[in-house]
Amino acid sequence: MKLSFLLKNKQDQAMETQTRRSFVRNVTLGGAALTLTPSLHAVAKNDPNRFQIGIQEYTFHRWIGRKLDHLDYPALCKEKLGITHIEYWNRPFGGKHTDKKYVGELVKRTTGEGMKNVLILVDAKNQL
Repeated sequence: MKLSFLLKNKQDQAMETQTRRSFVRNVTLGGAALTLTPSLHAVAKNDPNRFQIGIQEYTFHRWIGRKLDHLDYPALCKEKLGITHIEYWNRPFGGKHTDKKYVGELVKRTTGEGMKNVLILVDAKNQL
């Protein structure tokens, strides 16, 4: 039973009149396009770039100032945890976020080791 009285425009009518042959052709072309696109393939389980996780400095908020210096946080992440993506927390900066020498030293310690500074968590109490 045709429901052509429900179709409002020519595009809707064209969708109704699609043949089985054109459907199979379109599905085949779409499948071929997907197999030729390498970026859609799954990454191997042993690929070191498969997942890149970072660790937030707030995780160690009870250590900072006592057992852990703010500038030593990147070294802890890489040496002890094997994590190379660093996420900071604004409170340990203690107002030094505008000090180019301090921030430069922090950047030097991370980039020199092949690490990446990802983000800074900013809470409402101490805004950067």
